[in-house]
Amino acid sequence: MVFQGIAIPVKVFKATRDTTKISLCTCHSKDMGRARQKLFCEVCGEEIQRGVNTTSCYELGSELIPMTDAEIAGSRPERGKTMRILGVVKGDPTKLIPETAITDAYFVGGEEGAGRTYSLLRDALDKGKFSLIVQFVKAKSEILGILRNNGLGLIIYEIRYASELLEASDVPMVEGNVTASQVEKAVHILEKMAGDFNYDGVKETYSTMIREIVEAKALGGTPLIAEKMEAKAEGDLDSLLDLAEKSVDA
Repeated sequence: MVFQGIAIPVKVFKATRDTTKISLCTCHSKDMGRARQKLFCEVCGEEIQRGVNTTSCYELGSELIPMTDAEIAGSRPERGKTMRILGVVKGDPTKLIPETAITDAYFVGGEEGAGRTYSLLRDALDKGKFSLIVQFVKAKSEILGILRNNGLGLIIYEIRYASELLEASDVPMVEGNVTASQVEKAVHILEKMAGDFNYDGVKETYSTMIREIVEAKALGGTPLIAEKMEAKAEGDLDSLLDLAEKSVDA
């Protein structure tokens, strides 16, 4: 990164990890051989080998536009080592950017020799309540992000480009007739439910269960599959409107 002519050697690290993603492959039940797909040309029916006598195409409606390797390579962003600073924002930059634009996060660590310059930028951003709008290339894509002080160091919040965002008006909204009294009752229910949210206590169960089954089978054991609970958590069967009506007597 270059800031006002000062080079700051930094390295970007993913701030999240996908622990919920489970990848299952398809196998032949008879002998557990992994199923493989064959490619066929939809015009002549000839079998095709990947990378042999094939052409990359862009699907434009019903038409396929062939692209050469040179055209594809020439269109990719140059993978430089410099993080570009596109702008400086004072205050909370998320007020200028739609909340749907924020997608991911990266920690920004200083490399060897970056001690003073890294600390200078980090402390200046913190004291002045500034954020930087930056752009850098990662895995053949141009990443747009907000770089700011996160208390310990620097962090980048990746944001989508404006052209990628949809408008809320594009989504069909369903309207219904509710009375002011019903709204007040619903607010009363929500007030009773309100409290601190234990973020660390929320766990994703599907991937955990799959891994437990796989580990048990790999060790030669028999996995224990819990039966579905018949009784649902309080509030699952009642709509908010029903609860609001019931709260009248509470």
